[in-house]
Amino acid sequence: MKEQHEFKIVLGNEVGISEICQGFNLGFSDYKYSTSFDPIGMQRFLERSGIEIADCAVMLAHWDDRWRPVGVALLAIEGDESWCGGLAVAPDFRRRRGAERLMHTIQAQARRRGAARLRLEVLAENEPARALYRRLGYVETRELLMWERSTRQGHLPAPFERLHRANPAQIISDLHHWHDLPPAWQRRAPYLRRAHSLMDGDVILAKDALPVAYVLYHHNLRGRNGRETVHIFDIAVDPCADVSEAGHPLIQALQLSYMNADLFLLNEPADSKLNRIFAALGFYVVDRQYELIRELGEE
Repeated sequence: MKEQHEFKIVLGNEVGISEICQGFNLGFSDYKYSTSFDPIGMQRFLERSGIEIADCAVMLAHWDDRWRPVGVALLAIEGDESWCGGLAVAPDFRRRRGAERLMHTIQAQARRRGAARLRLEVLAENEPARALYRRLGYVETRELLMWERSTRQGHLPAPFERLHRANPAQIISDLHHWHDLPPAWQRRAPYLRRAHSLMDGDVILAKDALPVAYVLYHHNLRGRNGRETVHIFDIAVDPCADVSEAGHPLIQALQLSYMNADLFLLNEPADSKLNRIFAALGFYVVDRQYELIRELGEE
């Protein structure tokens, strides 16, 4: 039988980055894509995500005469939009409505800060979380795909076109509007601007020497599962260009530039025109998420 502890929910500015970090690490310790931070790494993650410490909610449990962090909900706010960047409770403290209370806390904080709605993503297979969000009034609006291309798929044929290096910040400023569908939160322009120092940027040029497709990415020699990885932050094709004619050589040239790396892309909308390019070039869907939204009226 689990030991019962008193617990409470506080905002992040009542504790600090170390407590937010501990609550995050414990809460996500058994998550499918487990991520662990030290306080410096946590601070950088929050900054890239546009998350203020004061907007986060932390679940504290009391034992041995101390309040200890055992869960967290992270909140980013941009104008009248807000986003939950992570909700988790440590395994030993679940099924006590802690996650529900964390969500109520960040919803109230988002409302106080002028947000009209709150968005989040949840893995399609995570039925307990999906059930929680349904109870809280969230609506699943669309499916998001996680694509991967392993080196085991073999090398792609070399395209006639070649990649041209471009400034990531300039790409975001000038070309991000090419998306045919609204991007997921982590691929919106404000998020990408905050993370642009982590990225390289490449474009494919048309005959008039103007770009017709771009990719923003990070090359990591020890990325997912310890393998060399190219994490694609964002990718788009000029809406005036043929999607296949511009998209195929972009992916082919990227793969040939990093022949020993797995390619990984997060949160491409299921209705995106780019998906048929990924499938044709040997990518496979490694996971699916649902994007959810809740209007923030009165509680």
